[in-house]
Amino acid sequence: MIRELYAFLFEPLLVPVDHRVEKAMALAGLEGRDLGIFYREFQKMDKYHSERVTLPQFYRCIEEKRSRLGDAIFEILQIDYSEGITFGEFLHAIILMCMFESKEVIQLLFFVFDNDKNGFIDGEEIESMIGVFSKISDEKNAIKFNIPPDGKLEFDEMERLIKSHKQVKYATFSMQNKMMSKFNGHSWWRRKKLRLQRLAEQQLSEEFYEQRANNLYEWWRQRKIRKKMGY
Repeated sequence: MIRELYAFLFEPLLVPVDHRVEKAMALAGLEGRDLGIFYREFQKMDKYHSERVTLPQFYRCIEEKRSRLGDAIFEILQIDYSEGITFGEFLHAIILMCMFESKEVIQLLFFVFDNDKNGFIDGEEIESMIGVFSKISDEKNAIKFNIPPDGKLEFDEMERLIKSHKQVKYATFSMQNKMMSKFNGHSWWRRKKLRLQRLAEQQLSEEFYEQRANNLYEWWRQRKIRKKMGY
């Protein structure tokens, strides 16, 4: 037991790195030591050391029931989960979901209900959405659906509906919240998002001053040319 604990704490962890792991690291600004946290959870599920876990195992890991919203994460990442998912696919899905802002989570849900991907929810799609949301709410908090006269529900209306109903809002963000809690906690993810935001702002600032310097140099060059020509 002591030897196993020593190995767990001190032996180097060989994390398989593929293009999805690299994308996930770039997306969240992960460092090498961060990967170990996710890979150990993956190893707990991968009991047969096949380097793959099934989707039911994935949902049990994050303590969430399987849902169309959860499956949609793999779909937009073009991951075929029929024979299980690799560590890179597992990591990519978690990082993407946890790095989403609230608007992006709702956009993902809109993507789920918009079966024909024409930019709005209509017909049977609306019936499906009403059925799902009605199961979430109770009689005291029944959802009021304001369907436009043309029968086409656009994203802004769906966003308003979700944000105005506590139970639907909780269910919409349940998977993301459980992922964040499972892996490092909400404060860790907030710090990651804030750091990336600051880096983006810094890059924009550097690009602005670089462009300003280029403009100033060009102005000075043109002025020198005009002076030589006697203008």
